[in-house]
Amino acid sequence: MAVEGLGVAVIPTSIVENELADGRLQLLATELKIPPLTFSASWLASPDTLAVELVADLAARIASETTAIVDAPRRARH
Repeated sequence: MAVEGLGVAVIPTSIVENELADGRLQLLATELKIPPLTFSASWLASPDTLAVELVADLAARIASETTAIVDAPRRARH
């Protein structure tokens, strides 16, 4: 929606590098502090959900082990 000019969005810069580079999006300077995100996963229990359970467990382990900020802020462009 932000690319279409319908407002602002909070998106990690690594996801929108192309849009920033070609000017379809621009960074805004702000003092806004965004709290950490919380995620959850759920699925119906059945004999064929082993892969879903393994992926959810892997994602939870990676998230709990990640302490570094992987998306360093860029300088705002006006």
